[in-house]
Amino acid sequence: MLLMACTSLLRGQDDNNVWVGGNLGFGISQEGESGRLFSLSIQPELSYEAAAGLTLGVRLGYMHAESIESYFEKDSYIGEIKEATNSFVLYPFVRYTIAYGNVGGVFIEGGFGYSYGKQKTLQKTIHEFEVGLRPGITINLLQNLVLVGRFGFVGYQFKEVSVTKSDYYGIDFNMDQFQLGINIVL
Repeated sequence: MLLMACTSLLRGQDDNNVWVGGNLGFGISQEGESGRLFSLSIQPELSYEAAAGLTLGVRLGYMHAESIESYFEKDSYIGEIKEATNSFVLYPFVRYTIAYGNVGGVFIEGGFGYSYGKQKTLQKTIHEFEVGLRPGITINLLQNLVLVGRFGFVGYQFKEVSVTKSDYYGIDFNMDQFQLGINIVL
């Protein structure tokens, strides 16, 4: 509803400056015989092209992850713990398009994100914060339909799970930093 209200307000501005869309992602991984992970991410996006090549936007999202960890002691199976985590994400950003043509464009996106999550079984809270850059591309699929891809992350990430804290600085081009979405240009 918030996205619809913002779209209505921004729609009164110049034509073809409002983009509505987002990302949908899922993943399944297996770590040897001791653990499995399933994740789902839904992140609607609203952005506004404020000037030629300069876009302001925000992604709001929901992420769900389920993991099953098997526990062993001296090669004897003890049992499994199934953990589910639900998180909510807020990610405002500024996107600068470096090059743009008939097929699409290349951009760099700078932003900061915050997510709050809760683990059900272990009752742990998770706070995550990041600030950094994400390079990406746009591909024009149709006149008002654009494929948006972000590849990697350069910056700082902080994570706190209950009382355990971790910091990450650097460049990350792993597949877990790959984002693909579709936007409609209004």
